[in-house]
Amino acid sequence: MFNSGQRPVCERLYFQAPQRRLTVAARPDKAHYTARDKVSVQVATADQQTPVGANLSMAVYRLDSLNTTAPATIDRYLWLSSDLKGTIENPDYYFTATGPEAAEAADHLMLTQGWSRWRWEDVLAATSKPFEFLPEPNGPVVRGQLMRAGTATPRTAVMTYLASPSRITRLTNSLSDANGRVQFEMHDFVGPQEVIVQTDPRQDSTCQIKLLDPFSQQYASTARPSFGLTARFQNDYARRHFQSQVQNAFAGKYRNRFVAPAVDTVAFYGKPDEKYFLDRYTRFKVLEEVLREYVPGVVVRIQKDGFHLLVLDKLNNTVFADNPMVLLDGVPVFNMNKIMAMNPLKIQKLEVIDGRYFHGLAVYSGW
Repeated sequence: MFNSGQRPVCERLYFQAPQRRLTVAARPDKAHYTARDKVSVQVATADQQTPVGANLSMAVYRLDSLNTTAPATIDRYLWLSSDLKGTIENPDYYFTATGPEAAEAADHLMLTQGWSRWRWEDVLAATSKPFEFLPEPNGPVVRGQLMRAGTATPRTAVMTYLASPSRITRLTNSLSDANGRVQFEMHDFVGPQEVIVQTDPRQDSTCQIKLLDPFSQQYASTARPSFGLTARFQNDYARRHFQSQVQNAFAGKYRNRFVAPAVDTVAFYGKPDEKYFLDRYTRFKVLEEVLREYVPGVVVRIQKDGFHLLVLDKLNNTVFADNPMVLLDGVPVFNMNKIMAMNPLKIQKLEVIDGRYFHGLAVYSGW
């Protein structure tokens, strides 16, 4: 109930049992089996006595003294238990019992819940509140915040780059918002890896970059009961442990069917316009000589502040006026003097893109 100012003054939950239920019937081919007998089970699914198709899974487990109570089923959890506080001893009762007493018992259960988890101020707001933690269907989402050095003032509209040193070139960028937040969605990012987050020093060289915790600090308040062993179940524990060893020894490789996906080793920018394997050429000890002699797509210029690399724009038959995006093992390097000071004997391959490259919100004058 809401007052004239749309402020909640009273609230309660209401439970309506599902009217349509999927009936699953399983029938084995024999009543009793001996050791290593083949078992065939016929399963039928119906909705209101009408056969329907369904996606099913089946589990086989041992019935002994450890199975004291029936476990909670998925449908009972989704329809009832997931929206209630505390523990419901017998949720099946509210689905199987009929009559006015069952309806009254369900209504009394709803009245014990009090105020729900919803914040009606957020529900009735003109704009919906954005999710703090987004789903990650393609890979981990790395979030960070840019602030002025020594202060808590956010830096807005600053292009930020995230890379991981690897033989597989993966680079992503993000433009900081009004709160200085940046967000990177990683693709094919499997296993423990090192990440490097930086900004272009020509745009901002003093801002402080802070990576935010990817895990929520809000946890369920319901405490789970402590796990303990009972002496009278010692034989059952030993039997279950022995069965697990047998299962792992004979069928362990079939239990885990989820493996790491194959990673595409092609760089994110695709096939380059020029590629040079330096071991196929006469080796020079100065990188400037290597670029001047073997890489016609890159023009080396020396100005007052040091070296500059200019890439040819084959589309317009000209030369870009700005430095290209230079990657060293997938990590951006903006100081051309540091690149030119490298030992070319440590460089195995050079790749060049002759043209303007659009990458997210960033535009590069060649690659």
